[in-house]
Amino acid sequence: MKWLKNKESRLKKKYYKERVYSWEDISIEQALDIESIRQMKWFGDYRDINRLIDIACTVTGESFEYFDNMSVEEWGQVQDNVIGFVFTPFTIDSRNDGKFWQTPSYILNGTKYLVTPFTESSNDTIKQSKKKTARFIDYTTLIKVDSKNYPAILSTILIPVGKEYGDYDLEAVKSDIANYMSISQALGLYSFFIKTSAISKKLTLLYSVILAKTRLKRLIRKGKNQDETMKKKLEETLEKYGAISLTELSNLNV
Repeated sequence: MKWLKNKESRLKKKYYKERVYSWEDISIEQALDIESIRQMKWFGDYRDINRLIDIACTVTGESFEYFDNMSVEEWGQVQDNVIGFVFTPFTIDSRNDGKFWQTPSYILNGTKYLVTPFTESSNDTIKQSKKKTARFIDYTTLIKVDSKNYPAILSTILIPVGKEYGDYDLEAVKSDIANYMSISQALGLYSFFIKTSAISKKLTLLYSVILAKTRLKRLIRKGKNQDETMKKKLEETLEKYGAISLTELSNLNV
């Protein structure tokens, strides 16, 4: 870094003194760029300063020269206020303790997006029901393919107001999420839906076990030995899951 000899630089004091940055100020795209720099090899010499300047540029949008021409005093404040957070773990936004239905929207790049669950309503039309099914399939597929592709995954959850899934430019939505949603907001929303999806899958499994027990008891009671295929499937289900406790069930990776 080309430090200035005089204590005060000729630069405007915009970022290093008046504001303290955190992960809540960083978009998904910025966070990914910062993470790629963090994963690089660090040398313990002047080359590390250049890396830190790259991070400061990513955070603020300023040029490399802006920070390269700062005084020692100014750069020290940049390290404290602008990039001090980048070597700490990502923070998760827990809006209303994770109750996203109480604040169910985000405004990203001037567009209002609704947090839209996958559950069906009795008021849904056939078209709306099919859209929700398509969204859920896309959601589960994207998680399996790349669980860290937050813009793509969240694009199945955040729907522009007045639109139905797929009836708009999906790439534009992904871009809004990547560049205008903070990494803290993204992780909070992502973790909330991951947890609810896991609970839903486990409840479905529990229901299947209970149903299997009921059907097997009914077959045995009525002596319907002719349906051996059904009986075998039910016994296999019970053999795999039927004897486990609810605690064990909650720990199943299903």
